[in-house]
Amino acid sequence: MRRVTAMALIATLIGALLPATALASGAGWKIHKTPNPSGSTGSTLEALSCSSAKACTAVGGYNNGSTFVTLAERGGGGTWAVQPTPNPSGAMTGQFYGVACPTASLCVAVGAYEDSGLNSHAFAETWNGSSWSLEAVPLPAGSLSSYLTGVGCASVAACTAVGRYTNNAGDHLTLAERWDGAAWTFQSTPVPSGATFATFEGVSCPTSAACTAAGEYSPGSTELTLVERWDGSTWAIQSSPNISGATTNIVFSV
Repeated sequence: MRRVTAMALIATLIGALLPATALASGAGWKIHKTPNPSGSTGSTLEALSCSSAKACTAVGGYNNGSTFVTLAERGGGGTWAVQPTPNPSGAMTGQFYGVACPTASLCVAVGAYEDSGLNSHAFAETWNGSSWSLEAVPLPAGSLSSYLTGVGCASVAACTAVGRYTNNAGDHLTLAERWDGAAWTFQSTPVPSGATFATFEGVSCPTSAACTAAGEYSPGSTELTLVERWDGSTWAIQSSPNISGATTNIVFSV
């Protein structure tokens, strides 16, 4: 229930804004029209990344009339265009939740798809300046389901994607993956003591050896903020405050 509520909130707040707005200049905001794929009966944009003032990529998903599939659009300077994106084999539904574009010719997008058994699987795609392609994402042994909700890139060879996975005991645990420009590698992340639910919502990587991921965890009946730092070799939990008296504390981005 917590995951559904959180993602529904993100879709409502971000998806409702991004299709209609784009930052045009330092002087203010202007409304920009974004196209919908042919045959679309509904669409949403969940995340945006710009490598320059005129090179932006927005990602999300759309309903093609029978199911929900991935959506990417490229724009800048006021004009946006839909980009063809592949969907994972066996996907019944699929959507991007995060994107990072360290250069004008490289973007990394991450998300999740559901198979015919309604099991969720994390996936990633890269854009090389002309087309999008799927990349294999390794998961922990025994993983039952997984999501990637955010990605940050310090360079074309240093990207980190975060989210959560469910182990074979039914615990929901934080997930981090590292992209070196050629392949993804699973990274071990600590979970606060007593937590059976822990997830990352967003990540930022200002350098190749420094990333901060943020989200939430639950040791029982409350949800508490979760912030972790990667120093180039390991992830470590950082102390983060919570609002006094609040039963739900979540950090959505960093």
